Amino acid sequence: MNHLTFEEIVEYVSLKKLDERALLLSSKVDTHIRACEKCLELVRAVRSIHDEFEKMKDNHQVPDFIKDSAELDSKTESRIREIQSAFPDTEKVKSDRKMR
Repeated sequence: MNHLTFEEIVEYVSLKKLDERALLLSSKVDTHIRACEKCLELVRAVRSIHDEFEKMKDNHQVPDFIKDSAELDSKTESRIREIQSAFPDTEKVKSDRKMR
């Protein structure tokens, strides 16, 4: 079984509008996490981080969950690294984050 990518999980938990792409992604993720406990746990972790960002955004502390992660506290930053480490194909994401 192929696992979901980190990018798919982030996009899934960040969905704001229901268009054809969102429906396809939701169907893919929902189907996969019914059968894969590891990805379900990662979706829950990313959703938790997303919810923290949304609260910060509502308080005008962070502009956007996907675009700006510079305001993450060390606890959230370590959670993201832990999630990304579960996906070997996210090295580019890791290196991009270091450049910010």
